[in-house]
Amino acid sequence: SKINPSQFTLLEGLADYCLDSLQSSSNFIIVNTTAKDQQYIKAFKNRYNSGLLKRNKFAKDTITEVRGVAAVKASIIPSKKNVIVLLTNNQVYLQDFITQLYVASDKKDIVLMGFNSVSSIENLDQEYLNALQFHFASPDHISYKDSTIRHFAKQYQDVYIADPSAYYFQGFDIGNYYLSHLKNNGPDFFLNLDKYKFEGISTGFNFYRPDMETGFENRAVYIYKYSNYQLQKLGWK
Repeated sequence: SKINPSQFTLLEGLADYCLDSLQSSSNFIIVNTTAKDQQYIKAFKNRYNSGLLKRNKFAKDTITEVRGVAAVKASIIPSKKNVIVLLTNNQVYLQDFITQLYVASDKKDIVLMGFNSVSSIENLDQEYLNALQFHFASPDHISYKDSTIRHFAKQYQDVYIADPSAYYFQGFDIGNYYLSHLKNNGPDFFLNLDKYKFEGISTGFNFYRPDMETGFENRAVYIYKYSNYQLQKLGWK
């Protein structure tokens, strides 16, 4: 079984969030980035447009696809919320694009969406992500606002005199999930993972099985946004 959602599952979660929370009032712009990223752009558009059909919206493509910052600027509608979807992990491209977009964003309602790798770019000013209300999908995230996270972190620090990595918290969640179900439901629970949802301290479990010939994939996806210089976990599922 696949514990962490794939990149495609994450971007599908991002598309679903856009449909559920932003579609009715926003101008959507997707950026045609590098050749390597075409698979992500196509997958996002397919998920978004199929979601429109399921919601009895217009079947036509409602996402404007452009290339480059100048074309993005030309597509922005001043009177609306402008959701700009930037699906690439190319850090050089991201840093240059986001810097230019920030400069052009003055007094405009812009929401930037992309992969969680954006938040780890070393030389990217966090002010840019805050001003652009950057949203991303993630399978997990560590929040030290959570008292349980702080408790576990202190236990680790007391023993190892160092800060724990994300794997420490994920390991706890994985052990708690599998061992508790093994105890309560017996060894056959592995055959029905899709029946057991669980939200740990940093990782969620929502397994999906396309058919009986395949394994399970964890499709627990959370949406985070930069707001007031902090990451905010949104209440969307």
